[in-house]
Parts: sequence; structure tokens; C-alpha cells
Amino acid sequence: MSTGTKAAMALRQIRKSVLHDWPTVPLSEVAEVVSGNTPKGLVDVPGGTIPFYKVGDMNNNDGRIMTTARTWIDEPARRDLGIHVRPAGTVIFPKRGGAIATNKKRKLAGPAAFDLNTMGVIPGDDLMDDYLMEWFETVDLGQLSDGSNVPQINHGDIRPLRIPLPPLADQVRAVAEINQARDAILRGSGVIES
Repeated sequence: MSTGTKAAMALRQIRKSVLHDWPTVPLSEVAEVVSGNTPKGLVDVPGGTIPFYKVGDMNNNDGRIMTTARTWIDEPARRDLGIHVRPAGTVIFPKRGGAIATNKKRKLAGPAAFDLNTMGVIPGDDLMDDYLMEWFETVDLGQLSDGSNVPQINHGDIRPLRIPLPPLADQVRAVAEINQARDAILRGSGVIES
């Protein structure tokens, strides 16, 4: 087992230990589960200000935050094509095909749109986006897919997941503790494989 894999496993254990002590609620009570869309006629708009992420773009970012897109659109294109823009802090992940097995989760750095092979979770007022991201890292997407020839995750697989829900101040502390552990693991082992 590589050092990076061991480090990733250690961080998963730390997340689980930090996030397990609070009462849980269904994710649907504190967040909105949304899907992306890929309308016909979608093209890259030079000078566009709205990133349109595809599942493959998850590989071109830093492993946690989405900032780089291969396709950009502008407001007229968004409006004309009926594309939904989701807020910064939305956690996105693959919902269809082999990409589910990569277990990648990313957080939107700013308002953005994403394709129909992607699902997102938008935190509500009682849920910090960083806390949602850390908790979501404990979810194994492969365990949620339906097992068909083309694996798929549906809203009904995500909404009932139970998330520990401490008060916001405790969410801040939990994220700080996980970040501190991540920093220590990175210093001790190099790169964490996600």
C-alpha cells in the first residue's frame, strides 16, 4: 500500500471520528440535492463568465475545489439554454457511469453549472459548505450506485443519507480539526490520494 493511500485512509478515519458524535438528520432536511443539465447547443463561449463543469473537469482541479473548466458560458447562453447555475459551496460528484468508482467529490469555488452526469448538494442555512464537504468525503459513492450495467446514483440514494448535524460553531471546530489533521498528514507523507 502506497504512502499516499495510507495517508488517505488515516484522514478518512479522522473524519469519521470527528464527525460521529452528533445526532444525525436526513441530508434532505439540511441541503438540496440537484442534478446538472447538458442542453443541446451548448458550446464554449469565449469570454464567458460562468464555468460549465463536466465530470472530467474534476481531474483538472486541485482535488477539492473546482476552479478550472474547459467550457465557459455567458448569461445569455445560460438563459437561452435553460442552464441552472448553482452557488459557491455546492458539493458535486459523478452520478453516472464508471466515474462513480473514482469517488471524487469537489466543491464549487464560485457560482457554476455542471453537466447531467454530475449531481450536487447545496448546503442550507444550518450546514457549512466546508463541513458538508468533509462529511461527504466519508460517503462511498460506489456503495450508493444501483449496480446496473451503467452505474447510476439517483436523488433517492442521496437524500436519505444521514449527516451528523452539530451547531454551526461546532461545525467550524470540526472542520478546523480535520484541516489540522490533513496538514499534519501532508507534512508527514507527501501527497494524499483521493
